[in-house]
Amino acid sequence: MGGQEFCDRYQEQLEKELVEMWESFTKHNESKNLFSAFRTPAVLFVLVCLLYELSGVLLFVGLSTFALVCDCVLGLVMMSMLTWAFIRYSGRYRDVGGAIDLAAGTVLEQATVVLNKSREQRLSNVKRGPARLLVISTPRKSTADTEPHSALSLRPHPPSISSPLTLSL
Repeated sequence: MGGQEFCDRYQEQLEKELVEMWESFTKHNESKNLFSAFRTPAVLFVLVCLLYELSGVLLFVGLSTFALVCDCVLGLVMMSMLTWAFIRYSGRYRDVGGAIDLAAGTVLEQATVVLNKSREQRLSNVKRGPARLLVISTPRKSTADTEPHSALSLRPHPPSISSPLTLSL
């Protein structure tokens, strides 16, 4: 009923259709992702806000030279945001828009790496185990003393003893 040639030709056609359908579904799913559409302006807007605040803090502290550098970078970021908006609106200068997208993507990736490292460090500190606390012991002189708690002494909590005063993070 057709032989091997027919099966091979049909398999090739089927594989082509599957690849085309996969690409079509992938593009459709990516178009639904709202953040990917607004990724570059979101990154640029966050940069503008952070640079503005940093400039204000530096100016308040008295480091006006560094505040001026932040203001200059802030101006460049605002110009790139306006340029990106013009390119999206007009459709011209797509290479420049691609460069702005690439730069914003790089900034986002670097910020994500830094934030993930700090989060991993916090989680590794938590996973190390329970923190050992100092336990306040109240030794008694004797049972016949009228004062039951004569003096407070601090001693390290032994690691083998579990008590309600250990703090696990």
